[in-house]
Amino acid sequence: MSADDSPTDDSGSEEPAIAYHAPIHAWDAEDRPREKLSQHGPQVLSDAELLAGSRAWRGARRGG
Repeated sequence: MSADDSPTDDSGSEEPAIAYHAPIHAWDAEDRPREKLSQHGPQVLSDAELLAGSRAWRGARRGG
């Protein structure tokens, strides 16, 4: 696919695409969903953070 054939973002977002995904342990503590939840409650988390966290925390409880 050439640069001219690249897909476009029709959402109108001005934000650039994320090119690097840092592991969560590399995030600042105040940006980590688990810490945000424990310090501020579920109302400060986005839907994506709640869903991702619920899957991760459920797996951690089960041991895997």
